[in-house]
Amino acid sequence: MGARSYSDLKTLDVFIDQESIAIPVHPIKSSTSKTITIQDKTYFDQVAYLKSSTFISDNPEDLDAMYQTGKELRRSAHVIWDLSNNMGGNAEFAKRFITGLSDCCSDSNQTYQLESTLVHAKETGQIQEIPYGFKEIKEYENHAKPNVFSGHLHIIVNDSVASSGELAIKMTSCIENRTVYGCNTLGIGRFGDLLIYYLPYSKATVWCHHKIYDSGIEEGQGLEPDIWLDTVNPLSHVLDIINT
Repeated sequence: MGARSYSDLKTLDVFIDQESIAIPVHPIKSSTSKTITIQDKTYFDQVAYLKSSTFISDNPEDLDAMYQTGKELRRSAHVIWDLSNNMGGNAEFAKRFITGLSDCCSDSNQTYQLESTLVHAKETGQIQEIPYGFKEIKEYENHAKPNVFSGHLHIIVNDSVASSGELAIKMTSCIENRTVYGCNTLGIGRFGDLLIYYLPYSKATVWCHHKIYDSGIEEGQGLEPDIWLDTVNPLSHVLDIINT
């Protein structure tokens, strides 16, 4: 039993047979990142650490920088990619980093793109009579090439990793030596490319997804890690595992 809280909890009040009982609470949630960044790189001895707390950016230079960072880390024996609290954004950032690191990307999701008058009016500025439906988009999957990245990729996640943050984890499945640490991700990885519409009369804002991913990420359940970490400082635990 647990409670999600952004303030420290010492006890949790529960009711059993109409009697209130206070039970002690053990913290397991990773600490919230203080900085929101696509990439924040540092080193711990010979271990490369990359923090990606978001994939939200429209800057093409940021995309290229992710690829170059991955390419730079190819010779590293250990790379830690911290995706904690990454609620997603543009999945291309994950593709660029993984491709730069290992020259592969398991983008094997079945993707369905919305075909409708609403979507195409947003894209073209013209209302067209387009039947509502979904068109399947073929994605690709390639495999790691020998001697490109022979190191070990360590991925840190928590229950605030969602959308393209979750897709990033699945994309790394082409890397042979990969371990995911933390707890289950949030499990909202099915929708992508949100389009925002402002309705002039009601003043309401409507968010309409453009794509649906059949990605094997169960809604509300997320992706399980390989190693569960019961700690508020997962980085130190992963470093201990690497060093031992």
